[in-house]
Amino acid sequence: MKTPSHLLITLIVASLAFFSGCGKKGGLSPGNMRNYTGSSAPGDTWYWTWDVAARTFSARRDVLGTPGTESDDAKASGSLEYLSSGFYKLSVLSTNDPTRMPKDLVMFALEVPGTALFIRPAVSAGHLITAVAAGNCSDSNGSYAWIKTGFSATTSNLYANEAFGTLDLSADGSKMNLVGYGLGNGTVFSNIFSGLCSKGQTVFNQMVLQSGGLNGTLAMDLGPTAGGIFGVKSSPIKTSDLLGKTYLGILSSFRSTGDDSSAVRFQMNTTLGTGYPFQDLPGAVLNTAISYSLQIDSMQGNRVFATLSTGSYSRVLRGIAFQNNGVTGIFLVGQEFNGASPMNLLLVSQL
Repeated sequence: MKTPSHLLITLIVASLAFFSGCGKKGGLSPGNMRNYTGSSAPGDTWYWTWDVAARTFSARRDVLGTPGTESDDAKASGSLEYLSSGFYKLSVLSTNDPTRMPKDLVMFALEVPGTALFIRPAVSAGHLITAVAAGNCSDSNGSYAWIKTGFSATTSNLYANEAFGTLDLSADGSKMNLVGYGLGNGTVFSNIFSGLCSKGQTVFNQMVLQSGGLNGTLAMDLGPTAGGIFGVKSSPIKTSDLLGKTYLGILSSFRSTGDDSSAVRFQMNTTLGTGYPFQDLPGAVLNTAISYSLQIDSMQGNRVFATLSTGSYSRVLRGIAFQNNGVTGIFLVGQEFNGASPMNLLLVSQL
C-alpha cells in the first residue's frame, strides 16, 4: 500500500544511548559540538557537526566518492528547532550548492547524543541518512550485524542483493581490517578490506567506514552508486527483550527520486504489535485511520525475523535488534507492500 502523500512527514530514529531525556528538557541538553559520519542512497557520504548549545548544524555531502577532497562537496549550515513530538527540525540557511543542498531545505532528525544521528529530508527528493559518532579504532573490534539503509536501485530479489548480514572489524595498530563480509542468504565473501583508521574512520578506496567504538555502532558508505549500511555489534537478545515497549520509528520505501516515508509509533506489548503513522509530526498527532501490525516471528542472537502487515498486504522483514542504556532498537528491511522496492522499518523504544 502506497504511503499517502500527506504522510511525507518524516522521522529518523536510532538508539544505543540515553534517549528519553531529550524530550523532557527541550531536546537541547547543555554540551558541546558533536561530529557524525554516515551514508545515504545512492552512495553519498555525509559529515555532520551538531551543536546543541548554539542550536545549529553544519553538513558536508560527498556525492562523487572523493573522501579525501572537500572542495567538490556540497556544504550547508542552518538552525535546529526542537519539536514537541521529540524530534528536531533542521532548516538550511546557507549553502554552497543550491542543487544538492538547497537553501530553505527542511529536514527532521533524531540525535542520540555522542552515538548516532539519523536525518531525513522532508522533501520527496531526499533519502534516509544514517550516521554515527567517532569512536576509538581499537574499541571497534568485534562482529557486527547490519542492514542496508541506503539503496542504489530497486530490486525484485532483495535478500540476494546484500540487504542484511554480518561483518567483522579488527584493528591492527593504525590499520582497520574488515573481514568476513557475510550476507543474509548465507553467502560469505573472502574479501578483506584494509585501510588506515583515525578516530574510528577508515577509507577503503571509495568506501568510508565510521565505527563508533564502545558505542557499538557503525555506518558505512559503500561507494558512489552502491548505497550504505548501518550496523550494531552482535549480542544475545531474547524476544521478550523487545516487548512491553512503545517505539517511535520510520517506515520508508526507496525511490530513486526520493524515499516515500512516514513517521510511525508502535506499541509492542506482545509479539504482535500495533502501529500508526503520524499525521502531524510537530504536533505529535497520529493518523488512526491507517494501522500496521508487526509480528516478531523469531530471533537468532540479535537477528530479527518479522512480518509487517497493513490492510490486505503483508511483508516478511529481516533485520537486527539491540539494547543499550535501557533503550531497545529494531531495524528491519524488506520489500514494500505494493511493489518490489526496498523498504526499511526503523524503531527505537521510549524510556
